Amino acid sequence: MGPFRDPLRKIIHGMKYHYRWPVAEILADQMLAQERIRRLLDETDVLVPIPLHWSRQIWRGYNQADCLARRLARYRGSLRVVYPIVRLKNTATQTRVHSLADRAANLRHAFGLIDSKSIRRKRITLVDDVITTASTLKEAARAMAQAAPATINGLALAIADPRRRDFQVV
Repeated sequence: MGPFRDPLRKIIHGMKYHYRWPVAEILADQMLAQERIRRLLDETDVLVPIPLHWSRQIWRGYNQADCLARRLARYRGSLRVVYPIVRLKNTATQTRVHSLADRAANLRHAFGLIDSKSIRRKRITLVDDVITTASTLKEAARAMAQAAPATINGLALAIADPRRRDFQVV
């Protein structure tokens, strides 16, 4: 939806860390206002929210990616939210891991496939709140690849650009 900067950053942090999960529905509606996101959803069979580790989900009380995915699924009646993967490791939050190599190592083998039937030969869109290095999306996609989905795409509310390049290729 946009760069991970204020005011969007503060809104996402409120949704994620301060029990403001209903904000996810408002943000998902804002995402649906964008033609490119609707086009992606038109080419999607199932939405897969990035799972939290069970202990973090209990502590937080909800998964913000799941809140987003459920609202996005309302866009089209045939669009379903499925849960083919689980987070196997209670990884350190990526906000505390700074190097690209450390972020990738933090998430290596973090996800496991538990339901291949729900995604086999399906067009999948992974849903997350923020993308920084895409390590989370890559590892989730790696876990799902064994189920032979037709395609895997990623969708997030914001993209963090720690070098402040504003997404320009350098």
